[in-house]
Amino acid sequence: MIEIPKQFDKGGFHFTLIKRFKQYCIYQKTMNTEQGVINHFEVHIIRIRPKRFIKRSVLETGERLACNEEFGTWAWDYPTLELAEQQFQKLNHKHHDPIVLHL
Repeated sequence: MIEIPKQFDKGGFHFTLIKRFKQYCIYQKTMNTEQGVINHFEVHIIRIRPKRFIKRSVLETGERLACNEEFGTWAWDYPTLELAEQQFQKLNHKHHDPIVLHL
Protein backbone atom coordinates (compact mmCIF):
# COMPACT_ATOMS: atom_id res chain seq x y z
CA MET A 1 0.00 0.00 0.00
CA ILE A 2 1.19 3.50 -0.82
CA GLU A 3 1.64 5.51 2.40
CA ILE A 4 1.27 9.24 2.93
CA PRO A 5 4.50 11.14 2.27
CA LYS A 6 6.87 12.08 5.06
CA GLN A 7 7.59 15.40 3.28
CA PHE A 8 6.13 17.28 0.31
CA ASP A 9 5.69 20.78 -1.11
CA LYS A 10 2.33 22.35 -1.99
CA GLY A 11 1.08 25.91 -2.42
CA GLY A 12 4.41 27.44 -1.49
CA PHE A 13 4.54 25.51 1.81
CA HIS A 14 6.88 22.70 2.81
CA PHE A 15 5.07 19.95 4.74
CA THR A 16 6.80 17.61 7.21
CA LEU A 17 5.05 14.72 8.93
CA ILE A 18 5.79 15.18 12.63
CA LYS A 19 3.36 12.76 14.28
CA ARG A 20 1.25 9.78 13.30
CA PHE A 21 -0.91 7.29 15.18
CA LYS A 22 -3.18 4.84 13.34
CA GLN A 23 -5.10 6.92 10.78
CA TYR A 24 -4.36 10.33 12.29
CA CYS A 25 -1.38 12.58 11.59
CA ILE A 26 0.04 16.05 12.12
CA TYR A 27 2.02 17.87 9.44
CA GLN A 28 4.06 20.98 10.15
CA LYS A 29 3.81 23.37 7.22
CA THR A 30 6.38 26.12 6.79
CA MET A 31 6.94 28.95 4.34
CA ASN A 32 9.89 31.34 4.23
CA THR A 33 8.84 34.94 3.57
CA GLU A 34 10.57 38.31 3.69
CA GLN A 35 8.91 38.85 7.09
CA GLY A 36 10.19 35.54 8.44
CA VAL A 37 9.08 31.92 8.66
CA ILE A 38 5.37 31.04 8.72
CA ASN A 39 4.59 27.89 10.72
CA HIS A 40 1.20 26.19 10.84
CA PHE A 41 0.10 22.67 11.68
CA GLU A 42 -2.42 20.45 9.90
CA VAL A 43 -4.21 17.51 11.51
CA HIS A 44 -5.52 14.91 9.04
CA ILE A 45 -7.69 11.82 9.22
CA ILE A 46 -5.97 9.45 6.79
CA ARG A 47 -8.30 7.55 4.49
CA ILE A 48 -7.65 4.52 2.28
CA ARG A 49 -8.15 4.79 -1.47
CA PRO A 50 -8.84 1.35 -2.95
CA LYS A 51 -7.01 0.00 -5.98
CA ARG A 52 -8.44 1.42 -9.21
CA PHE A 53 -8.03 0.80 -12.90
CA ILE A 54 -8.05 3.88 -15.13
CA LYS A 55 -7.66 3.29 -18.85
CA ARG A 56 -4.55 1.11 -19.04
CA SER A 57 -3.10 2.23 -15.72
CA VAL A 58 -3.43 0.81 -12.23
CA LEU A 59 -3.64 3.07 -9.19
CA GLU A 60 -2.56 0.95 -6.26
CA THR A 61 -4.31 1.00 -2.90
CA GLY A 62 -3.01 3.93 -0.95
CA GLU A 63 -3.46 6.33 1.90
CA ARG A 64 -5.06 9.68 1.15
CA LEU A 65 -4.93 13.08 2.83
CA ALA A 66 -7.76 15.61 2.70
CA CYS A 67 -7.95 18.04 -0.20
CA ASN A 68 -8.67 21.75 0.35
CA GLU A 69 -12.44 21.33 0.07
CA GLU A 70 -12.45 18.69 2.83
CA PHE A 71 -10.95 20.87 5.56
CA GLY A 72 -13.23 21.12 8.57
CA THR A 73 -14.38 17.51 8.06
CA TRP A 74 -11.26 15.42 7.34
CA ALA A 75 -8.49 17.90 8.22
CA TRP A 76 -7.90 21.03 10.31
CA ASP A 77 -5.32 23.83 10.23
CA TYR A 78 -3.93 25.34 13.47
CA PRO A 79 -1.48 28.20 14.17
CA THR A 80 0.21 26.32 17.05
CA LEU A 81 1.36 22.77 17.71
CA GLU A 82 -0.50 22.83 21.03
CA LEU A 83 -3.87 23.38 19.32
CA ALA A 84 -3.06 20.73 16.70
CA GLU A 85 -2.16 18.26 19.47
CA GLN A 86 -5.53 18.90 21.17
CA GLN A 87 -7.39 18.00 17.95
CA PHE A 88 -5.12 14.98 17.41
CA GLN A 89 -5.88 13.68 20.93
CA LYS A 90 -9.61 14.26 20.48
CA LEU A 91 -9.60 12.22 17.25
CA ASN A 92 -7.52 9.42 18.78
CA HIS A 93 -10.05 8.96 21.58
CA LYS A 94 -12.77 8.18 19.02
CA HIS A 95 -11.05 4.86 18.02
CA HIS A 96 -12.18 4.86 14.39
CA ASP A 97 -11.74 1.83 12.20
CA PRO A 98 -9.76 2.51 8.99
CA ILE A 99 -11.81 4.64 6.61
CA VAL A 100 -12.05 3.17 3.10
CA LEU A 101 -13.21 5.41 0.27
CA HIS A 102 -15.78 3.90 -2.07
CA LEU A 103 -15.16 5.20 -5.57
